[in-house]
Amino acid sequence: MSRIFTTYFANLSRINRSNYLVISIARYDKGLGDIHEILLAPSKDLLNDIKSGRINEEEYTERYISQLNKIGINNIVEYLKYLLIKEGKDILLVCYESPEKFCHRHILSSELNKVSDLNIEEL
Repeated sequence: MSRIFTTYFANLSRINRSNYLVISIARYDKGLGDIHEILLAPSKDLLNDIKSGRINEEEYTERYISQLNKIGINNIVEYLKYLLIKEGKDILLVCYESPEKFCHRHILSSELNKVSDLNIEEL
């Protein structure tokens, strides 16, 4: 069965992209993904607030989870499961930050793993 992974754009050069559906979840994609899923990117305000230091990682996490809850975590799970079946290959949820850095993709994967059997891991 196909799986979902997270990674960062710089890692794509080391991956055989033909094996994956690359979904950019970055606010600013630059055409690097097969799909740019802007709804899963942090809002402009949220991104600006963390980059400017107006909020800390804890507040960022709370606000990003709130953003996801407005979409519906279960809706996101169903959408991703649909894409797994439709595409028949693994999915990469991709943004800019390297794995050791604080990033919304880690929050997203954690929230999705809490309510589903997707078992999303960093690639």
